Amino acid sequence: MFSFKLFSIFFLISFFSYSQIEIKGTVKDSSNVAIEFANVFLTNQNNEIVTGIVTDKEGSFNLSIKEGTYTLTVSLLGYKDWKISIAINNNINLENIILINNLYQLDEVVVKGKKVFVKRKVDRLVFDVSSSPQAIGGDLTDALKVTPGVIFTNDNLSVFGKDGVKIMINGRVTSIPSGGLTNFLSSIRSEDVRTIEVITNPPARFEAEGNYGLINIIYKKRINFWQARLNSRYIQTTYPTYATGGNFSYFKNKISLFVDLNGKKGSEAVIEESDIFYPNQFWNGRTDRKDKKDYLSGRLSLQYDVSNTLSLGLQYIAGIENPDIRDRNTVDIINIANNALDSILTANGNNNRNNYNHSLNAYGIIKLDTLGRRLTFDIDYFNYVEDQDRDFETQTFAPNGDPGNLFTSSKNLGQQNIKNYSFKTDVEYPLGKFDIDYGGKISFINNDNSVSFFDVSSGTPQFDNTKSDIFDYKENTQSLYVSASHKLNEKWSFKIGVRFENTNTEGFSKTLNQKNKTSYSKLFPTAYLMFIPNENNSLSFSYGKRIKRPKYWEINPFRWYINDFSFAEGNPFLQPSFKDNFEFNHVYKNNLTTILFLSVTNNGFGQIPLVNSDTNILTLTRENYFKRYDYGLGLVYRFSKLSWLSSFIHTQVYYSDTQFNNNIDVSLLGQEQNGTTYSISNYNTFIFNKKKTFLGELNFWCNSEKQTGLYQEEPSYSVSLGLKALFCNNDLQTAINFYDVFKTSNSNITTSYNNGISRIANVYYDNRYFKVSISYRFGNKKIRSRKRRVGNKEEKNRI
Repeated sequence: MFSFKLFSIFFLISFFSYSQIEIKGTVKDSSNVAIEFANVFLTNQNNEIVTGIVTDKEGSFNLSIKEGTYTLTVSLLGYKDWKISIAINNNINLENIILINNLYQLDEVVVKGKKVFVKRKVDRLVFDVSSSPQAIGGDLTDALKVTPGVIFTNDNLSVFGKDGVKIMINGRVTSIPSGGLTNFLSSIRSEDVRTIEVITNPPARFEAEGNYGLINIIYKKRINFWQARLNSRYIQTTYPTYATGGNFSYFKNKISLFVDLNGKKGSEAVIEESDIFYPNQFWNGRTDRKDKKDYLSGRLSLQYDVSNTLSLGLQYIAGIENPDIRDRNTVDIINIANNALDSILTANGNNNRNNYNHSLNAYGIIKLDTLGRRLTFDIDYFNYVEDQDRDFETQTFAPNGDPGNLFTSSKNLGQQNIKNYSFKTDVEYPLGKFDIDYGGKISFINNDNSVSFFDVSSGTPQFDNTKSDIFDYKENTQSLYVSASHKLNEKWSFKIGVRFENTNTEGFSKTLNQKNKTSYSKLFPTAYLMFIPNENNSLSFSYGKRIKRPKYWEINPFRWYINDFSFAEGNPFLQPSFKDNFEFNHVYKNNLTTILFLSVTNNGFGQIPLVNSDTNILTLTRENYFKRYDYGLGLVYRFSKLSWLSSFIHTQVYYSDTQFNNNIDVSLLGQEQNGTTYSISNYNTFIFNKKKTFLGELNFWCNSEKQTGLYQEEPSYSVSLGLKALFCNNDLQTAINFYDVFKTSNSNITTSYNNGISRIANVYYDNRYFKVSISYRFGNKKIRSRKRRVGNKEEKNRI
């Protein structure tokens, strides 16, 4: 109740804190032509700006202000400022305001001005896309590859030092349909983007869920357009895969429309190798999988500007997937004493899996005044349904191939149904010299799971209630936040904020007849400080506290059996972890970025491979089992001294120190694995002609040996090549790429136990592949498509 009252007070402040008197007019040049984008602002007697706006395409403006005496200024680059002192006590119409050309001033700005490649704001890094040669003729994927702090390789997008990434369009997080990230990014021309902002420590306004980074794409201002894009890709891994898609965007006057449809059909090979060393035996295992990658997804987004102060919108996203898996597992059981083959264990499995999801988002944007104050609200519904049917057989054979004593045949059925409802609101409220943001959110989640296990060895299904369960999970979260930023002077600025989240969960296992309730309230503070001593240097510090809630599949008790001696399962009683992130950034001459970081993870969770030395059964489960400190240094450097080459180097070195929780049986897990790790990646773009329509890529990354938590990971590296050609005024794009040329991106991971058992695992996900892609864009090219964020983005990310 207290949270609701506090939220209501915040909500009402914006509506009762001002009274309005209107002052309007039209700005024109000496030829009586309307001037768009002119700055119109009022200053008080202390020369402080109290309100302002830019003129529309008709040159018109409309300001709202309290009674008083002000100075009205109209300015635009290339024109002399127009000023007038004015006493306001009634509505005023100034009609036509004429600006006079100032050619000398314009020439001076043009001569002295130069583009800045990258600059630092108090809470983010800003990359000027137009300063990069990759922006010419390319799409957003090309621009992201050379954005400091962003890694885009093998169609995977990440932010330096973060576990995940979210995409924003003009400051609003947007949902991307399943499988549609590359198509979505490729549909945006890089020359239509003004800047890309990289936020490694999200402010209080954004969800505290997840250790993610934000990439904010800021469009150039364009109006009245329609555009369509068609694309197709052929991908050759072990198996062929075909992908196709298209989108259509339309923006005119008060209507904004976006339609997106993507599909993919094909399979990928996965090879899992698992060597387990028991005191008396060596189990040498290999699983060959064929993972189906079929999906169809789409999005429809519509926004209508009811008036100059109110916009309403609707977005619907749906997806269907059929990720079936066929697998064959073989284990050679070897006697260590004489190095002789004792027996062979085989297992064949078929996993038929279907899922669908759909979400609906309704939103509104209300401009409260001309000071930049506005209110936004989102109402969201999300539903995810999955059915699994897994059949598998396990059999033993003697070294000579004769059948052994073990034969089992089993069926495992699983169902999951997730529903999420949420409401959120955000208020932007400039107040004097401070920019204030505040808002809140309410979210409800229902997650119903059922698992049924049958033994069909006899030919008649026999239900096994010891391996079956019905598990229901409920979660509700209420959150409030407030933040404030202020620029003290030309060198110093800061931003602080705090987010309060109260979470209640309830899990019930029918088989165990056990109910588990948790309730926790946490504050998530954020703080930023920036200092710019001169034009060549900027320094900044940031701090943020995050929460990582388990993904829905991690709390699903469904068991995935590889054979009778190996299975994976979720943990319905998994708890969230918390992380404190500290970062210090230095940007030198807009080309070299240095990042010092410290992150502290409490109540961390992850996969634990448990081996029973009595039964030789391997269980892959998930537990809250560690606290970890990560200290590191990262460098990002851009080399651009050659007109035909643009090169980016990302490198980092860090030390990981893990401490196991007291409730974990270290006699089984062994000692913590701690050590120093370094990585380096280099992304190169070659420009082969003056028109910049024929481009080449050479990308490389490598990781050193890594020791963290339970695991020791061997070094790995990867080399990728690519060619791109642009035709038809850059509307037609063709590309050929070869990823992980030497098939070296996977590494062995070793887990050691105190009971004399160790396990070496390697999972290969078909990272080496060949891709041919083609895309064509058409339309009137006066583009700017409006994408939407949704209010339940973080809940959907837990699928």
